[in-house]
Amino acid sequence: AHHYEPSARAVAAVNEADIFVYSSDEMEFWVESLLSVVENEDLIVVELGEGIDFEMHSDDDHDHDDHGHGHDGHDHGNLDPHFWLNPVSVESQLTLIVDALLAVDSEGKDLYEAEAKRFSDELLALDQAYQEAFDSATNRSFVVQHQAFGHLAHQYDLNQVAIGGLTTEIEPSPNQLAKIVELINEQQLPIIYYQSGESSTIAETIANETGTEIGVLYDLESMPAAFENADQPYLDAMKENLNQLKLSIQ
Repeated sequence: AHHYEPSARAVAAVNEADIFVYSSDEMEFWVESLLSVVENEDLIVVELGEGIDFEMHSDDDHDHDDHGHGHDGHDHGNLDPHFWLNPVSVESQLTLIVDALLAVDSEGKDLYEAEAKRFSDELLALDQAYQEAFDSATNRSFVVQHQAFGHLAHQYDLNQVAIGGLTTEIEPSPNQLAKIVELINEQQLPIIYYQSGESSTIAETIANETGTEIGVLYDLESMPAAFENADQPYLDAMKENLNQLKLSIQ
């Protein structure tokens, strides 16, 4: 997600497509340049994050050096594009997909609406599971290596403490690391999470310093290898995130 550039094959595929779906301009900042070279006047473009508020502020701001810097210099500021880590936000956007499908294939109406209803029910059940798990928790903080879980934290009234910022490329300063170590020791937080697919070096360094464990959370910027063959990779990954977070949020 951080380094993707559309290939000639990708451009050709969009030229032949009926519908092009992407999450947001904040995440896929290359979309504008892609669409500028696509010659497909009938293409329906769906921004899945349309209308979602990406403004996120952590309850514990550690003055990250990389605020204002996004993927390869793209400016995120305090905008967190990872809205899909909140299942309620995903559920709220399903109609965008259904409407686009119906615009090009009205005969599939019954199928599309039935599948959307099934997925909606599963997303709301997932939301309920998160709510029940964290409803009475007294320790509501969790430490992550990558500041990608703001939407999830906001939905369930949790406090995301991030070692790094919204981009994974810039390492935290020694001052930031010292503040994180101090907070972990003060609150006796048991686990530091790093995101699947990225190096765990920073998390391991702080874990060694504080005597904590490390764990994995899935930010789902790309398909996790562990779920490539799963029937429901999004739901399975989010359920595993829930299981992992239960180790901290208690």
